[in-house]
This record gives sequence, structure tokens and C-alpha cells, in this order.
Amino acid sequence: MFTRIGLVPLQMPPEKEDGEGQVVRGQESDRVTLKTLAECVGLTAGTVSAVLNNTRQAQSIPQQTKGRIRAAAHELNYQPNFFARSLRNRKSYTIGVMAREIADSQVALVLSGIEHALRKQDYFFIIGVHNNDPALLENCSRALMQRSVEGLVIMDLSLAYSSPLPTVQISVGEQFSGDRSVSIRGCDSRDVSFIRKRLEGVGNNAANNLLDQIRSNQ
Repeated sequence: MFTRIGLVPLQMPPEKEDGEGQVVRGQESDRVTLKTLAECVGLTAGTVSAVLNNTRQAQSIPQQTKGRIRAAAHELNYQPNFFARSLRNRKSYTIGVMAREIADSQVALVLSGIEHALRKQDYFFIIGVHNNDPALLENCSRALMQRSVEGLVIMDLSLAYSSPLPTVQISVGEQFSGDRSVSIRGCDSRDVSFIRKRLEGVGNNAANNLLDQIRSNQ
């Protein structure tokens, strides 16, 4: 539950009638902007943006002020404009992941760990498949870069060139003493739990490592 913090009432646009005599409001009233949110908490848009985007500038803002901003954003159902945010921060909040194949059960668990870590930081990933083909890996990785991903996670194969982006390489097939035949099929519940935890942890660590590299380059 959030405590009401004395927000300034929002001014709704004037009502008007549509062609059938129904009273409607301007569609802009459906969306709360960053400027509107800033006015409601009595702060600058830059301060509000810094807190909501958790930038370095936000480190100097008191926790009480951060709490006010986040509570107001929740109460007003503020939804940031993704494209404006990306242009302003020069960030896509997206990484690329290259895997040998998607149907592989081990790869799926690693992807689950990657997704879990990225979700906490409001990041997403685009996945490509290299089928253990170095040429396909190079083509797909360049295609991902053209889509403005901020970094790459590459499984079970190495790039033949030096990546201009932060990159983390992991070997999924070597997580169990090099045995690529390890599968959750036919395992008892304890083995399944161990395999799942191990592989999801690999993905989680890879994603967090990559995000650390991305932040250090900003």
C-alpha cells in the first residue's frame, strides 16, 4: 500500500461532443507524461527522470525524495516513453544472445537465467541461432549490432573478430565436465533441481556480468 503524498490535482482537457453527441475527453488525458509527474511532486523533470532511470545522478538524491517520486509514478500509473528514453540516454535496454540452438533443454535453462537477471534491470534480449557455424555467428552478431543491442552473450562458440560491444562468452556444453549429453530427461527430482539451478545460474551470472560491463562503459 502506498501513502498518499499530496499530489497536485491533474487538469483534464476540456470535454467535447463526438459526432453522436457523446461526451469524450482528449486522448492525451490517458497518458501521464514525465513533465506532469514532475509537476505533481514539485520537482524538475531531470530529477524525476534520474530517479526513475536509476542514473548516476540519482545517487545524490535523498531516499525520501526517491520514495516520493516512485510512489507518485505508481499512483498516477506513469508509463515512460520507451523511444524517448532510448534517445535521451542513447540506450536500447536490449542485449543480443547467440545460442547454438533454441530447442536444446540446457540452452533453454540458461536463457531463463538470462531473462530473470535482465528483467530486474528493465532489459530485454534478442536471440539468434548460430548452429555452431562461425560464419553464421558473425553474420547474426553483426545483425544484432545493427539493431542497437548494447552487448552480447555468446554460447558455445567464439567470434572470429574483436567485438566493439561488451561481450560475455559462456560454454553451456562444458557445465558438466564437458558432457553435452546431460539432459533433464530421465533424471530424478534432485538431479533435475541441480541441473536447473546450475544452468539458470550460468545465465544469470552471464547477464549480470554483461550489464556490469555496459554500465562501466557509460
